[in-house]
Amino acid sequence: AISLKSRAKNMETFIIPKLVYFLRHYQSAKTFMKNLNAIIINNLWLGKKHNVSQEIVNTPTKDSGLGLKHLGKVVLTAKIMNLKALCYNPLDKPFISNLKNCKL
Repeated sequence: AISLKSRAKNMETFIIPKLVYFLRHYQSAKTFMKNLNAIIINNLWLGKKHNVSQEIVNTPTKDSGLGLKHLGKVVLTAKIMNLKALCYNPLDKPFISNLKNCKL
């Protein structure tokens, strides 16, 4: 039998990165992400009924939770990192300073 923590870690390692890669470029993904998050939680419990709130599932393991990251928050973080890479590319002049210096 596989423990809940190891199932959560497997999902976090193998499933969530693939979803994040796709969803960070997807525009209207709110309800889609909510449904995907529900599917991940149901697979965590192997489709059985559970009475554990999502807050407990997303709580880090050091605080007695399962440590499964919330899909919506991970995708939002990836979108912010994309914007950061666009605006502050270390190999190029910063996008913001180029925007300030351009004449419209």
